[in-house]
Amino acid sequence: MDDNALKIQLAEMTTELYLAGVVTATGGNISVRSEEREGALWITPSAIFKGALTPDEMTLIDVDGKVLAGKYPPSIEFGFHAGVMRVRPEVKALVHSHPPYAIVWGLGDLPIPPVTYDALLVGQLPFIPWHMVGSIELTAAVIQVVGVGNTRGAFLRNHGLVTIGKDLQQAADATLMVEQTLKVLHLAHQAGIQPAILDQESIDRLLKLVVARER
Repeated sequence: MDDNALKIQLAEMTTELYLAGVVTATGGNISVRSEEREGALWITPSAIFKGALTPDEMTLIDVDGKVLAGKYPPSIEFGFHAGVMRVRPEVKALVHSHPPYAIVWGLGDLPIPPVTYDALLVGQLPFIPWHMVGSIELTAAVIQVVGVGNTRGAFLRNHGLVTIGKDLQQAADATLMVEQTLKVLHLAHQAGIQPAILDQESIDRLLKLVVARER
């Protein structure tokens, strides 16, 4: 896939996440690693309506955050997009979203019991304490947490969510999985249901399946 196709996919995926309600009009940002320029990534622009972005509105930056191409400044969170891709070469895409249920879970430090396979995965995501949006401190915290090991993302307390993937689809799917899982838990709570938790043997088998798929 060349970079023109990547920019088209980036624009379409941003619209899809906006329509899904996990990216707001100007909140949230998405990036994908360039196929044509080593050490560079395309990222959504800052403060432009996310529901109708076009491919030519994307900005190209390098993994140190320097702008290489584009008519608009990159997202204010460009630092952790570039930083995670700098330290994790296997990561090809990153989605930073503002999903309502994910934000609520972060606000209340609410538990995520292993009631389903997806919930088991979501429950493994770490929580990053609040740092001012667009700050050096937030950038450093995200790189420190998401830039190590096999972490698939993180909750940003009082802010949102970060997910990563081997491509845009995988990163976006992870975001939607988190939000759907937390919506199910919320609905169970509203209905007064105490969700049945998976037994330990099933949890252990599922975790082994996750490890096998990552090899």
